[in-house]
Parts: sequence; C-alpha cells; structure tokens
Amino acid sequence: MLKKRLLLAVCWCLVLCLCACDGMLEQQESLPPDESFTSGIYSEPTEETDEESSFEESEHSTSVEDEYSFEESFEESFEEAVGDEIISGDYGYILVEDVAHLSAYYGSETTVELPDELDGHSLTVITKTAFSGNDKIEELKIGNGVVNVSEGAFDGCSALKTIELGGNVASMESSSFDRCPALEKIEVSSANMYFSSVDGVLFNRDKSVLIRCPMGYSAEEYVIPSHTKTVGAYAFKKCSGIEKIEIGGCSLSEGSFFHCDNLSEISFTTAVKEIPDYCFFGSVMLTELVLEDGTESLGEYAFFGCVALEKLTLPESISYIADTAFDYCDALSDVQTEGDYAEQWYEEFKK
Repeated sequence: MLKKRLLLAVCWCLVLCLCACDGMLEQQESLPPDESFTSGIYSEPTEETDEESSFEESEHSTSVEDEYSFEESFEESFEEAVGDEIISGDYGYILVEDVAHLSAYYGSETTVELPDELDGHSLTVITKTAFSGNDKIEELKIGNGVVNVSEGAFDGCSALKTIELGGNVASMESSSFDRCPALEKIEVSSANMYFSSVDGVLFNRDKSVLIRCPMGYSAEEYVIPSHTKTVGAYAFKKCSGIEKIEIGGCSLSEGSFFHCDNLSEISFTTAVKEIPDYCFFGSVMLTELVLEDGTESLGEYAFFGCVALEKLTLPESISYIADTAFDYCDALSDVQTEGDYAEQWYEEFKK
C-alpha cells in the first residue's frame, strides 16, 4: 500500500513539472521579438512574421477597446450630468451650470451670426458637434460671448468661406478647421487677447506662432512673416492653392505643410534646424529641394510621397535622416551631398 502511494506521488510530481515547463515555453513564445536599434540611415524593412503581427494586433486591439469603453462611458456619464439638448430657434444647446454649450445648428441660412445668449443663458462654448459637417453655411460670425471652441467644431463645413472669431475666444485648435476646402479667411476681432489674423491667416496674439492657414487660401506664394517664430502643427494642411513657400528664421512642426498638393517650390532663406515628422508629406509637385547648412535632421515621413522630387542638396550639417524621410520619392536621382553622413545615407538610399 505504501509503495502504491509513493508511486502515485512520484507520478503527480512528474505531471506538475511537465505542466510548468509547458507553461514556460508558451510564455516565452508569446513574448515580442527583440527590437533592433537603427541609426537613421535608410534600410529595407524586414518582413513581419505572422506570430509578430498577431501579437501586435492583439495588444493594440485590446488597448483601443479599453480606451473606447472608457471614453464612451465618460461621455455617457457627462450627458447624464448635464441633461438633454434644449432647442431654441435654429440652435440646440446643453445647459451646464447655467451656461449654454452650443451643440447643434438646425437652420439653413448661408450667413450665421451667433447670439451672445440663448434663452437668457450666456453662450460660451461651441462643442465639436455644433457645426461639424454643415454644407450650407458660407459665413459665420462668432460673438464676444464665446470663450471655448472645441476641437473639430467646424470640421467638414464644406461651404464655409469666412469665419470671424469674437473678442473673448481663448481656446481653439487648428484641427477645428479640417475639411473646410472653401475656407479663404479666418478673421479675428481686434479686441481678442489670444488670437490674431494677418491676411486671413490665424496667428496667436503676438503673431509669433502661425496656427492655421485656411485650406482655400488663394495666394499662390506665401512668405512666412519675419516675426513668426513657429509654424504650428498641420498649419498649412491641404492648402492646395499655395505653390511656393518661403521660410526663414522660424521652426517647423509636425505636418506643417502636410499634403500641400500643388507646392512646387520651397525656399529657405535661413537654415531650419529640424524638418519634423510628416512636415512636407505628400508634396507631389515638388521637383527640387535645397537644404541650407545648419539643417541637422529630417524626421519620419518628412518628404514621404514627393513623387516628382528629382534634385536634392544635403548640407554637411545633416546628422540624422529617418529611414522613411524620402519613402516613395522614386524620381530622386540627382543628389548633392556634403559631409560623411549625407554621403553614407545616399549610398544606402540608392540600394
């Protein structure tokens, strides 16, 4: 009897050991592969295995679902907290602590001037749903009561040509004007302490930051003003009317000239230290690019898809070029390089 019990105990130990080993192997197989370090010199992408792809997809999908669930529950609780939409004439609004948040415009007028109050409540916020996707409004004037314009508030206003911001607008994002192809001018009240406008282009108050050039801007050539220190992120996004840009004495941001489809000439009067990620992404008409000495780095996808680009001059100061900076620039054949790094990069790029 004792021998049987000992034999049974030994068998259980063997089973537990085998399960533990199998679990360790499964855990090891599920770990992501080691990432290799890159120097910024162009190299061919490696093929991704099915296991790596499935691992990344499962990780990503889980995090996105969790984030969506959180945001969805937050928005639902917010709606419950502030109550239902109230209709006042052509406007819909939500009352938050006795202040009106504009949630919708139901009218069909082409020219709209927002009231300062709705049903006796100060109108201070324009939410992201207020005008998004409107295809009727051509002119919009925002009064002095509005303080906050939510991100995406005018996104997709396909007929909008002119917008005027009142004297108290203090918070607004560049992306509020996405997908407004007819927009020619963004005007700002002279009383506004946060924003300003020069020839229809939106700046901060002291004009040191160029925030947004409207997509329908009509000038074929645009010169960045000398007082401008920074061109903001996606400031000229899809400004298809601009063919020439002159840049000097300022820094650029991610996507500053993203998809300027007709941009054929870029002139740097002084060196720009960094060309950030996506900066000139999709400039399909650009044929020649001369970077001044003092330019040090070119970010990811900086000139991605510049399919007509044939001539390129890289100065000695260049010390980093992202692997994807010139992806899909297949016409690039005449490259002038100065310095060891630029020469090494071009040798790799030609392979």
